[in-house]
Amino acid sequence: SLSIGFLGVIPIADYLSVIVPSSLPINIILSFFLLWMVKDLSDEYVYKASLLNSARKDPLTQLYNRRAFKHYYDLYTSKKKGVLPLSLAFIDIDHFKKVNDDYGHIVGDVVLQQVSQIISNNLRSVDIISRYGGEEFVVILPFCDKENVQRVIERIRYTTETHPIVVDDLNISITLSAGVATSQDIHVKQLLVRAD
Repeated sequence: SLSIGFLGVIPIADYLSVIVPSSLPINIILSFFLLWMVKDLSDEYVYKASLLNSARKDPLTQLYNRRAFKHYYDLYTSKKKGVLPLSLAFIDIDHFKKVNDDYGHIVGDVVLQQVSQIISNNLRSVDIISRYGGEEFVVILPFCDKENVQRVIERIRYTTETHPIVVDDLNISITLSAGVATSQDIHVKQLLVRAD
């Protein structure tokens, strides 16, 4: 008769009376049901948040990807977000193709990860760093004037050049090139073009 209950022939009240012990009051049964619902909704929220996060992050470096950068760039350059002065910096790993050619793409991936970490470690929590593509990174620096953005980029460049990337037995010297633009010099909507 239980299999008939699954097919909907037995009324649900009769079915529940067979599978749920009669010693449990209905409020306890409802409590279990509510707990199950909350747990299910919580799991779904965590899953969707994870999907959203992975759609915005570069899987190799765990930095924001180009799509997320565009979102923040549009947000910070709109009149709604008061973050002036606003600076933007493009950072390239010099001769990265040679690193891949000489040591292989796996080593190249480690170089990207470690350079990403160096850049991140030298930024403030309000700065937005993204892997723009290949070996190119872009950083949005809100509340940062021309003098400060140059100081930050020089610190990143110096740190990278004085700390070779170590992969297994290899010490790989890396240099960076950077272009910067600040809202003090040009209109905020032109930052992207000027920094690149």
